[in-house]
Amino acid sequence: MLKYLIFILIILFSKNLYSLETEWSIGPESKVRLISPISHNNNENKLILGIEYELNEGWKTYWKSPGEGGFPQQINWELSKNIKNLKILWPTPSYFEILGFNSIGYSEKVVFPIEIEIENISNETSLIFDVNYLTCEKVCIPAKAFLQMNIPPGKANYTKYNYTIQKALSFVPRKISENSNKSINFNTKAFKNENKVSITINISSKNIIKNPEIFIHSEYGLPVVKPKIKFSTNLKNIEAKFDYDKSNFPTNNFFINAVFKDSQNTFQFDEDVDIENFSKIRLLNNSIIYILLISLIGGVILNIMPCVLPVLSIKVLSLLNKPKDSLSIRKSFLITSLGIVSSFTLLAIILVILKLIGINIFWGFQFQQPIFLLLIASIIFLFSINMFGFFEFKVPQFMSYNFLDNQNKNYINDFFNGFFATILATPCSAPFVGTAITAAFTQSSLAMIGIFIFMGLGMSSPYLLISTFPSIAKILPKPGKWMQIVKYFLGILLFATFVWIVSILANNYFSEKFSNYKNDSDWLDFNKINLQDLKNENSIIFIDITADWCATCQFNKINVINSEEIKEYFEKFDVIKVQGDWTKPNKKIENYLKSFGKFGIPFNVIYVGQNDTVILSELLSRDDIIDILN
Repeated sequence: MLKYLIFILIILFSKNLYSLETEWSIGPESKVRLISPISHNNNENKLILGIEYELNEGWKTYWKSPGEGGFPQQINWELSKNIKNLKILWPTPSYFEILGFNSIGYSEKVVFPIEIEIENISNETSLIFDVNYLTCEKVCIPAKAFLQMNIPPGKANYTKYNYTIQKALSFVPRKISENSNKSINFNTKAFKNENKVSITINISSKNIIKNPEIFIHSEYGLPVVKPKIKFSTNLKNIEAKFDYDKSNFPTNNFFINAVFKDSQNTFQFDEDVDIENFSKIRLLNNSIIYILLISLIGGVILNIMPCVLPVLSIKVLSLLNKPKDSLSIRKSFLITSLGIVSSFTLLAIILVILKLIGINIFWGFQFQQPIFLLLIASIIFLFSINMFGFFEFKVPQFMSYNFLDNQNKNYINDFFNGFFATILATPCSAPFVGTAITAAFTQSSLAMIGIFIFMGLGMSSPYLLISTFPSIAKILPKPGKWMQIVKYFLGILLFATFVWIVSILANNYFSEKFSNYKNDSDWLDFNKINLQDLKNENSIIFIDITADWCATCQFNKINVINSEEIKEYFEKFDVIKVQGDWTKPNKKIENYLKSFGKFGIPFNVIYVGQNDTVILSELLSRDDIIDILN
């Protein structure tokens, strides 16, 4: 700032200030000239000049990577004398859209610093630039400028353009190597799958990152893609992801020049990048191991859910009516476990086939399908009234006679007990294993099957435990009247699950009056807002994508979103609250989730201004929200 003030004072108070510039070259909706900060070459072999553009209102010109439909300025200097080399120093650009294409460039006034290397400082330098450039608004018009300037040798004096050149240089991003205090660090990865190449740039800073923008220049002439930016909770780390069509990359390694700017800094860095296989990266960072672990734990948790606990209890209860010999107990529970794992495996294979033919079905969508809801509700209802003694399930005749003895018939029952336990688990699975299931759809087919198998192993863990240690069954109490009471209790649990599913079906497809998760009066409806307009107001926006059938969503609302502490912070910072109800199928919400690579809920995000986007964890934390707002 001080040096700028000095230059201004020089301009204001110098009576004999030198001037060295060309005449304006008038082009369509623009004019261009060449300016010099000094009168002579100052006996140095390097000189910084400036090409100054003035564009009419609404018109743009382009950065070095303009994207589709544009081209950057090109300088032909072959006719110049006493020049060894010329280099354009590109100021930090901005994103804009022209003619339906995303582009990068400049508007109004811009000065491009030009670094000149002089061959002989004792000779006069003759500059002859033939400049080709493009200006665009609703149409694009190519333009030319012919600029000529002579710079004599000798001791230099500042011209009135010195400040202009110095200011222009301040807009040129510094090389990251020049950042001596290492206040900011970059890390770049690239990976590919069947269709696309993704470039991910991780940026960490000692300070909070505000309003970040990142631009990529590559030797391949990549199309302009605005990155998807994710923030860490403390807002000091971001991940910027650029997705490109695979055809844009002829080889597996390339060079990029990346520019980063926020409200405080502008930096650039160069990097050679190797494109790695997507599955390889997943294994290297152990994410697949993490997902498998979550799947296993999620499967274990399912056993205590009201959809599954009655089934497990019924299975254990059946032991009380049977001789407790270790071998039969072990076989019975192993076969039940096999039924559970088999059903999960079959489900995975079906979903893999659907994925391969281009159909994506994600966990939670089932609650928007009336046929599925009716089927599950009917099965649970039948199990419920069976508990109350209205009838008993029997193995079909074709399985009971002819080719199955009694022992094998029992094992068939054991297998299908496990198989149908998985079906009964589906109403309770989305809130607790949604992360693992969502992740499955981003993995390879083999990894996807593995994730579902691990969920099956988790759910079958109690059965496997008893089969491993059959003596556990021997400590169970003796049969008695209490068993009938337990059966009635289990029947009530099953019937409660039936009522819950029917209420979802009624809410979705028969009547609005059953809904129990409506927007509060001070919440905006996601379907009725223009998100970009809200972001343009530089407001703080909290998005809550939820559904009646999502138990984790209800937990977040009760314990975090509707807590008095969070309400006070929302009011303090004038947070705009937006709620999207996904209880019913909703294409706008579905596309919004997909834009973040998400396929399940809960999903919560905070926008701070136009560019700051923070995706929150599925299980909300008051502290995380407060830290972001502060």
